[in-house]
Amino acid sequence: MDKPIPKNIEEAIIPKKKSRRNIQYGLYILSLFIIGFAVLAFLAWKNPYFPVDLTVTRFIQNISFPGFDPTMRLLTLIGNNPYAPIVSAACVVLLLVIKRKHEALLLVISVVGATALSLVLKHLVGRPRPPQELL
Repeated sequence: MDKPIPKNIEEAIIPKKKSRRNIQYGLYILSLFIIGFAVLAFLAWKNPYFPVDLTVTRFIQNISFPGFDPTMRLLTLIGNNPYAPIVSAACVVLLLVIKRKHEALLLVISVVGATALSLVLKHLVGRPRPPQELL
């Protein structure tokens, strides 16, 4: 059976009322996150360190249960170059193999966008790295 022809462009793009409401909620939440991130970026730009930074750093450094250190080192390794792009590329290939082209494309866009945004924001905020003795 053929689908009915949409009456207007909006109906063609977002056919269900519930879908439109979900998109509106999603955009509202995204807006709140963007505003919150902008406030934090501004504060980070104005202050070299937040008072809570040292507290959180020391708390994490004092965690001592078996396997925590190696797990954190592995996650740090995977999250840095050259492994992060390799893991991302492997995920894209896996998605393509299981015929999830749309998801693969979204992953590529997400990774490229996040990398670009990270580089731009690091340059704009210019927050110094913590001293080596704190790491």
